[in-house]
Amino acid sequence: MKDNKKQIFEESFDHLDESIIEEFVKDETASGTVRARKPFLRRLTSRPALVAASLAVVIAFAVAAALLLRPANAVPNENSVPQAEESSPQNSYPSGQSEPEFSAEPYESEEPYLSEEPNESEEEYSAYEESGQENGPVYVHVKKGVSYLSAEEFASSRVGGEVSEGFIKHYSSFSVNLLKECAKGKSALVSPLSALTALQMVANGARGSTAEEMQKTLGGALTTEQLNQELFNYYDNLQNRSFASLKSANAIWMTDSEDFTVNTRFVDIINETFRATLACAPFTENSTVDAINDWCKDNTDGMIPKIFEYGDLSYDTIMVLLNALSFDAEWASQYSDNSCVDMTFHGETHDTTVKMMFSSEGNYISGEHETGFVKYYKGYSYAFAAILPEEGMSMEEYLACLDGEKLCKLLDFGRKEVNAGLPEFSFDWSGSLKDALKEMGIKQAFDQTADFSYLGAMENSSGLFINSVHQKTHIEVDQSGTRAAAVTEVEVVPEEEPDEIYEVILDRPFVYAIIDMQSRLPVFIGCLTDIG
Repeated sequence: MKDNKKQIFEESFDHLDESIIEEFVKDETASGTVRARKPFLRRLTSRPALVAASLAVVIAFAVAAALLLRPANAVPNENSVPQAEESSPQNSYPSGQSEPEFSAEPYESEEPYLSEEPNESEEEYSAYEESGQENGPVYVHVKKGVSYLSAEEFASSRVGGEVSEGFIKHYSSFSVNLLKECAKGKSALVSPLSALTALQMVANGARGSTAEEMQKTLGGALTTEQLNQELFNYYDNLQNRSFASLKSANAIWMTDSEDFTVNTRFVDIINETFRATLACAPFTENSTVDAINDWCKDNTDGMIPKIFEYGDLSYDTIMVLLNALSFDAEWASQYSDNSCVDMTFHGETHDTTVKMMFSSEGNYISGEHETGFVKYYKGYSYAFAAILPEEGMSMEEYLACLDGEKLCKLLDFGRKEVNAGLPEFSFDWSGSLKDALKEMGIKQAFDQTADFSYLGAMENSSGLFINSVHQKTHIEVDQSGTRAAAVTEVEVVPEEEPDEIYEVILDRPFVYAIIDMQSRLPVFIGCLTDIG
């Protein structure tokens, strides 16, 4: 490394402009040399031969310098071939632009590189210290403390295109399957978009069979790279207005442990495609839990005030990936007080008195085992679709016969007038998506055989796997419109070495005690030789 720095230092003089050298010489002459002028002149005048020799040397030096400088200032003839100017990578960016902190170029090396000890500089908004090789996956240490990188700093200027038919079909299937697995005959509210976004962020850190498994469940026939682009396109085309807004935010929180290094390839993708906010913090501190919960609250307009309780995260947690969605829209045609009547809602387990809101809508849904309607929100960019199973059919029976293809057909509704009744309601749901995702095909990602080396690496070479996927949702439907929110979190932890398993079976006489843990002294002590 030292030899390399020396070479760079020596080569840098080749690029110095001669005018700079001349100015440097003049400055030196005007400063240090002046102070020694008188003693030097006395010595010269006392030795005439030395003066003559010195003048000869000066004249020779001047002639040589003139010859050396002349080609640099001469106009090249038409036959001369200009030499390519050397430039370092640091200066290869357009004028006025600095080198981006992370490159969007993919890294192809098979062997991960673990960076050296991190630099403990105190830059306010820097969350990473990069070190390592120029080629191949570069792993970087995250710095201690909580620090943020705004997603706006990395927001891509590219414009999303149209989503493909393949994405629409698979997304519909993913949505229905997720609802089926989470409902199990009971009330449930899931956000397939929030779940898909959070899981796709993690999928970009997977390799091998782990990546293939996640890709098949999340994207179907789409590759991971294609699904990244489809999600980018989808979000880029979503409308966000004051009277009908759908806002999304992504965040990644990483441990500040020096044992963990994150792959910069993974960070590049997260910044470029998902525009995520990046943060680093110790997960064992309550202040970190508070900060994550505040992020959830801020990005769901207060509808989901927290995703974690104190103690939910441990020192084993390496990374928490979050997606938050918030929806707030007014009806295109709001309900008046005269259009609302108290009625009985006949649930599967009990009846409830609700405010039923009546309207006439122009979009009717009809299928083999269902009917329904669609009611628009202001701006007509979003709508509320309601599907009612035929009478006598339970929700579990109906969901069993519903799939993505059928849902697409039902939502391809026609223009027919329908008298609609919608109950005013609010509902909160919270649950683990882990079992649902396993049933849908993602299994290895939750196992210690998972390969998330494209996400990051542990210093002790232990692998990473998904410990939990949890989602919270909220919805309010009333006379003025609808509010809804969702937060999905994915927790990544390192695999652990299996401990030796011991066995103690009290099937013969034994001694027992109740002890004070501070002094480790028995408060009660006894022995048991027989039972009964």
